Amino acid sequence: FIECIVDILEISNSRQVPKTVNIFTTNYDLFIENAINELNTYRRIVFNDGASGYFYRVLDSVNYNKVVAYKGLNDNYIAEIPSINLIKSHGSANWNIKDGKVIVSNTVVNQPMIVPPSGIEGQDTFMNDYFHDMLRIFQLELDKPQSILLVIGFSFQDKHIAKMFNRALKNPESIAF
Repeated sequence: FIECIVDILEISNSRQVPKTVNIFTTNYDLFIENAINELNTYRRIVFNDGASGYFYRVLDSVNYNKVVAYKGLNDNYIAEIPSINLIKSHGSANWNIKDGKVIVSNTVVNQPMIVPPSGIEGQDTFMNDYFHDMLRIFQLELDKPQSILLVIGFSFQDKHIAKMFNRALKNPESIAF
């Protein structure tokens, strides 16, 4: 699935639309990260999980606004590299809090920062700035003209997210599957 996304991004014209796709998930697991890591061994893509830094990787939603490109040796061209933004609106098994910041580790952590299935996920999500930022990005992306929404395996039990889907379906310029 992710390889098909990269194929589409590679043929798109970056002067018309950025060669970027956003994957939004409420899952905590590292399945997508592992799949992209494997794909990165033989395809040229940029993976962005919202963190910046090297040893101390701090999550910040502003990091999703980055574009990466190759340039010619003589600065005679710029070619945007396909990018995948992974936006986890309910946290991740590799996130934890340190010094008031969300730190993204390269392994599963003991006390991950997640929104557990409690029946009040909407309340938990909107009370935490990090989760709220992730959902705000989701809503803004759904409101863009010609946005494409592909839903896989979402139960629509999270009422706060289902409400966003319903609103997006009213956008006449969006496409939903």
